[in-house]
Amino acid sequence: MATFVLFAWPLVALGIFASQGALKGLIWATLIGALFLPENFRIDLPGLPSYDKNMAVTIGILLGVLISRFTEKSAENPVPLSHQGRRTLIILTALTVISPIATVVTNPESLVFGPTFVPSLSIRDFISMMTENILFLIPLFLARSLLTSAQSHVELLRAFVILGGVYSLLVLFEARMSPQLHQWTYGYFQHVWVQHIRGGAFRPIVFLEHGLWVGIFLLTCVFAAFALVRSDKQITRVSIPPIAWGMWFLGVLFVSRNFGALALTILLLPLIWFFSARFQLFIAAVVAVFVLTYPALRHSGTIPVDRIAEAVGRISYERQESLQYRFDNEENFIARAKLKPVAGWGGWGRWRIRDEQTGQDVSVSDGRWMSILGERGWLGYIPYFGLLGLPLVLMFGVSRRRTVSRVTAGVSIIMAGTLLYQVPNNTIGPMTLLLAGALWGGLRQASPEMAAEHETPQSETEPLNPYTRFPDSRPRPTQSSERAERFVPTSKRPVHS
Repeated sequence: MATFVLFAWPLVALGIFASQGALKGLIWATLIGALFLPENFRIDLPGLPSYDKNMAVTIGILLGVLISRFTEKSAENPVPLSHQGRRTLIILTALTVISPIATVVTNPESLVFGPTFVPSLSIRDFISMMTENILFLIPLFLARSLLTSAQSHVELLRAFVILGGVYSLLVLFEARMSPQLHQWTYGYFQHVWVQHIRGGAFRPIVFLEHGLWVGIFLLTCVFAAFALVRSDKQITRVSIPPIAWGMWFLGVLFVSRNFGALALTILLLPLIWFFSARFQLFIAAVVAVFVLTYPALRHSGTIPVDRIAEAVGRISYERQESLQYRFDNEENFIARAKLKPVAGWGGWGRWRIRDEQTGQDVSVSDGRWMSILGERGWLGYIPYFGLLGLPLVLMFGVSRRRTVSRVTAGVSIIMAGTLLYQVPNNTIGPMTLLLAGALWGGLRQASPEMAAEHETPQSETEPLNPYTRFPDSRPRPTQSSERAERFVPTSKRPVHS
């Protein structure tokens, strides 16, 4: 069943594009594929990288956008990206492309840990890393190309809320009946069962990789609903107030037993409700800078991890122990990453910590930043998190020159929460790339004043306003009109101020 669904998905995606168009097709095909396709299932293809959920989603939306380009004309007329933004995007993309080369070249040696042998890197590893980077770039650049207006961001948030309404019912089912939907549908459980039992109850996983993915998705739905409330946008034609959707998702998030996602929601939700769009963008930019520099801050001891663990301990002793264990692992990973800081250790688990005698992997790498820094070094870490986080910084700079819509500010807060979630977790997938691409596209979003400057010029047959304040744009009178004007009485001639 899982094999059939993965291979059939690109055709399903094309059907979504055919019925919804390029913009909505990109949004819905990405979200539906990310939420419902089989997880942790790979199909080995001869001479090619493994075919999995992320590749199926990427191929589907790529084909859909390419075909839509030939069948429909985009109504969007975004302003050009600023010189600074364009240069930043080019540099980050170039680093993403060349970083696997540096990683493979600097790891020619094999590693031995007791009886465990870890091979050196080869051209095959370069192809695998390059494919992974391309799969990372495609959804982001497609979203950057299509999701450039405030209305497209409204459609994005609406899709999150509508699909969140469907998914929340599945979350509640698994919270009561146990995580079984993936098992019943695809014939296997996609993770470790014991990790989805919390406090004598169940933590839902539905069709995602882990229960933590459910938490970040519900966080996104909460913020999307409240961002639409503050923007006075309806979600569907059904007369359900957006604030009701937001409160519903808050309740479901609580039931899902995701402490980290719930804490982030409580921390960031007041920004959407009480503060201006520009202040939201400022906080989002601060969060982006924090995540980009987090490994350096941890290494320098700037972050008071002991105080943070003590504060969490006042809420839950179990959560404090878990957090302290994560912090201890981070220290070990940073020490390991320092041995190859530029281009990292590469794949095959070379960057992980193993027992020197038994060769057993004794590390727990929950944060996405640890795997990226350890495997690719700073040469891979900067473009990876730069493509996700730097549009937040650039968006705040844009807000100083023109008005940014509250909907786009809401997308920025969602992205900021997602980035913070990556410090202790690893939940980056197609939905995250869709959000990041929407923010890169939002940098080309025109304010009402700028949109007027970029409108299509009027037809030459359409008369221009003769009373414009720009003299060069006045229509030149013809010889016959000049002759007729001579016979107009002075009292009846128009007076120009």
